[in-house]
Amino acid sequence: MTDDVILEQTRVVIEEIAERELPALNRATDIASLGLDSLQVLELVGTMERQLRVQIHDEQLAGMTTVGDFIRLLIPVVDVPSG
Repeated sequence: MTDDVILEQTRVVIEEIAERELPALNRATDIASLGLDSLQVLELVGTMERQLRVQIHDEQLAGMTTVGDFIRLLIPVVDVPSG
């Protein structure tokens, strides 16, 4: 699984949570611009944790502002090659 696959999987989950299609999603996308409230962001984290069978500690989420920040939290846990 590559980080591009994780990006696409993240996009799908965000669209499900937001109940709308996203115009574009990339690593630089600001999470706040997606229109998710704090509970929806936690739902995103929980869903990705379940799908990837990983655990992200709450303190790791501090300072997470972009989709890329989120993916960087997942990559060391999932141990995927960049690409």
